[in-house]
Formats: sequence, C-alpha cells, structure tokens
Amino acid sequence: MKSRATAITIFVLSMPGGAVAETYNPKFQENTVPFLAEVTGATTFRDVATGKAYRLYGIEGCAAGQYATAGNQKYLCGIQAQGWLISATLYNAVICTPVRVENDMTIARCASGQYPDIAQEMLSLGLAVMSPKAEDQLIPEYAKVEGDARKEFRGLWRAEFEMPWTFKSAAAQ
Repeated sequence: MKSRATAITIFVLSMPGGAVAETYNPKFQENTVPFLAEVTGATTFRDVATGKAYRLYGIEGCAAGQYATAGNQKYLCGIQAQGWLISATLYNAVICTPVRVENDMTIARCASGQYPDIAQEMLSLGLAVMSPKAEDQLIPEYAKVEGDARKEFRGLWRAEFEMPWTFKSAAAQ
C-alpha cells in the first residue's frame, strides 16, 4: 500500500518584511491490515499474528484488580470492561489507525465489524472513561458520549469507583 502524504503550501502575503511561505505536511497514518486481537486489558490488546500491542486512543479503563461498588455490590470493573472488549473483538477482524507510540504500545483508534469506533462504544456503555491527558482529548464526540453515559448512569457511572489513572498510580507505588 502506498503511503498517503499531502503537502499544502500556505502563502502569507501581508507580513512585515515580505511574503513568507510555509509548508504544512500532515503525517497521515495508514490503517493497519485487519487482524485478530488477543485482549490483554480493559483497553489493550495485541495482534495475534505479529504480537504488536495496542491501546485504544482517548480512553482509560479500570485495572484488572480494580473494584467499583454499585449499591452494596462490589465488582471488578476492569474485568467487566475486558470481557466486553473480548466479545467485541472475538472472531472479528480489528483495524486500527495509529495515533502515536508510547513504550512499545501503539495508541490507536480501532474498529471491528460491529463497532466503527471501539473506544467510543466503551465510553457510551460506561465501560471506560476519557483519558485526562490533553493529547488524548482531541475527539469532541468522546466528551459528548461520556457525558450522556454519566447522565443516564450507564456502566461505571452507576457505581462508586476510583478514576483508573488514580488507582493505577497508587498501585504502582
């Protein structure tokens, strides 16, 4: 597959000192080849053929040992999210658009046959929350979908829980 690259030249004519030409070159990312995924966490999986690791862009999920409490019933919210992700990807090819790489993990927007945006679906169901990182908050629809899930008390939003990044930070110490 050929790499897509586009260059747009912007001319600024009324600048002091004469015209200045700037070049903008977006770094388009190629989609991955569809692959079968092995789910490794609430928002992570790997390509079973290549072993390449992925994390869903823009969201955070509970850790495997993290609890949420709905009423007086405790449950493992990370296991619940991981189970949903398994069902969303099992027997379905996954395709991802990489956003960046962090510590050998490709952060990507991913889809499967059923879900055009897996992360957005997890937010909608209340199985994950938006990441607090500024670089992960670039999709306005995610905030709307999470807000709707909160208002309708779906998933985590009907329970008491610690934000995943707080739980993971405390567990790391």
